[in-house]
Amino acid sequence: MRKDFIYILIIGVISIIITSSCKVEKDLAREFVQKENTTSILLLKDTVLYKLNDKIKRIHGFDYYDPDTQDSLWIANTQFLDSIDDTKLINNLYNRIKSELEYYEFKVYTQETRKNFDTTNPDNYTFKITQIEIEEDKYTYKNEYSFPNDTVVYFKEHDLNKFDLNCWFELKPNDTTKDYKRLFFNSFSIEDKLDGVFAKDLQQKITYKYKIIPARLTDIYNMASYSGMKNAHFLFNYFMNKYINENMPKGFLVEGYYSLDRKTGYIRYDTEENNDNSFYEIQ
Repeated sequence: MRKDFIYILIIGVISIIITSSCKVEKDLAREFVQKENTTSILLLKDTVLYKLNDKIKRIHGFDYYDPDTQDSLWIANTQFLDSIDDTKLINNLYNRIKSELEYYEFKVYTQETRKNFDTTNPDNYTFKITQIEIEEDKYTYKNEYSFPNDTVVYFKEHDLNKFDLNCWFELKPNDTTKDYKRLFFNSFSIEDKLDGVFAKDLQQKITYKYKIIPARLTDIYNMASYSGMKNAHFLFNYFMNKYINENMPKGFLVEGYYSLDRKTGYIRYDTEENNDNSFYEIQ
């Protein structure tokens, strides 16, 4: 009986500590959002767009074909890679990062204005897009459906196009004694859309009708802009969580990751396992 009481007491104390810790974290997050942003960022970019066609990798013996045959296979298995305006895509990404960082009240400097960037201020950082990669591939999507009171699962498979925009970043502080260089990665995707419907008539005959809505070149440029918005958001969240970690009272542990909903001002708590509001940090 005494052991049970001690166990319940320990669990209660731990629960109080966790609850208190979460409240402190959220208060610090609000404090960060409300305080004046004095951080300046030098925003730099890579000017090369790397293009990968994963469809080619699945062509058996591709590397052994003569150049003319390889060119023909590339053209036949490439939807947009040859049509993308590299400069336009890179600028969509870069310019959206810049405008969003300015929305979060960072003072942003570019390659053209870097001479005005204060490299002696320990609160300032350089944020560089170190590599940008667009990847084209095809995957098999299985559309499944079962009718009410029917145990049979009907399905139809479709090959759909998929495009990934992969980005690598470097965040470097002016004062390397306070923080160290960080490397980040993330990826966003678009793909063909499928509208498929199974139907059963009065004679119990099964029919299937579908329509594939292909991804467009415009969608790829829009994905670059969306990626820029999310990357700026991730960077703001990074600084907010850095502030939380640096200002947590002794004895309190940071349990998760916090992000700001810029539209509502709501501060969201994410567990490490369910966090889609941060970069993937490369160790």
